[in-house]
Formats: sequence, C-alpha cells, structure tokens
Amino acid sequence: MDAVADVPNAEFRKIFRALYRFDPPDLSHVSTPALVVYGDRESPALKRQGVHLASAIPNARRASIPDAAHLVNQDAPAAFNDAVADFLAGVEAETSVDTGADAVRT
Repeated sequence: MDAVADVPNAEFRKIFRALYRFDPPDLSHVSTPALVVYGDRESPALKRQGVHLASAIPNARRASIPDAAHLVNQDAPAAFNDAVADFLAGVEAETSVDTGADAVRT
C-alpha cells in the first residue's frame, strides 16, 4: 500500500486514460457464472466497467460492496467474503437444479 505514493502522477494519468478508453471485447460467449465485484467508493470509470462487464456476460452477477474502493477484499473483507459466498451458494444451487442432482457428492 505504501508503494502507491511512489507511483508518479503521470503513470496514474496514463492508467486512467486507458480506463476511460477501454472497450471490452464481446463476452456474450462466456457461459461460466461470473461475479463482478467493485466497491461503492470505486472510481466512476471502473464502476461503469463493472456494470458493463456484468451485463455483457450472460450468466454474470455484480456486487457493489459498501465502504470499499478499489481493493475491495482489503477495504471490506467480511462484505467481500459474504458476496462471494452468496454467489457461490447460488451457483451451487443452480447447478444442483440444472443437473437434477440430489446425487451423492464425492
């Protein structure tokens, strides 16, 4: 975290210019469930990308974590873990329903 202060402002400007110009590829072919997570204190450009990515992937969900910025899992670890656990539980439930699985798990 302390290393961030060592990054020159010119580098941050390059990064944010790239973020604003970023045009994600077509993701409509992605069939794997996906969770797009960002903090509610994230930069507007990254929030927009998160919304776009989640809407571009057919089986995606998104989670905006309160009181978190870019390092969501460090800013709000409990909320991040809860969001991931809820997502995985939903994927597991959907998989069980889709396969008709009351089957024995190994």
